[in-house]
Amino acid sequence: TGLPVMNLKDDLVGILTQTQIINFLSQKIDSFPFSHLSIEDLNIGILRTVKSVKTTSLVKDAFTQLVEYHFYGIPVVDENNVVVGNISASDIQLIALNGDFDKLNVPIKSILHETHQKRTPIVVKPSHTIAEAFKIMSKEKIHRLFVVDNKNCLIGLISPVDLIQALLDHTA
Repeated sequence: TGLPVMNLKDDLVGILTQTQIINFLSQKIDSFPFSHLSIEDLNIGILRTVKSVKTTSLVKDAFTQLVEYHFYGIPVVDENNVVVGNISASDIQLIALNGDFDKLNVPIKSILHETHQKRTPIVVKPSHTIAEAFKIMSKEKIHRLFVVDNKNCLIGLISPVDLIQALLDHTA
């Protein structure tokens, strides 16, 4: 997804992506007066109910939630609500493109190693600053930061849009 960039003659000269915006802002975020404020202070990404799927859920159940809630990705948690991965629309798309429809009926934990993530999920605590969140998202080249409590249990999720919106909300 991107924002078309037009010149004064209405010619398309490029597409500006969320990733490009996050990368740019991560380099400038320390100059903003609120960059030291925490995710919790700014009320970013901490939700009453976070949609997630268990490792024991079937892949098709994750797909159903992605469609139902119009998500691009959803956190995968273990029986203790600790984030162990992420399953995205592109992971489901890959299953479909490969014609591997049997994988839709297996527990998510059996395909997590095949997903686009292929690493330990990147998490932040409510005490992390907005500047840290921008920099982590940029450095790790990710579109979802999972917010966890002191027991590493999922309590929220931050997207690029959340960070950009917080910046807009707190800029005079």
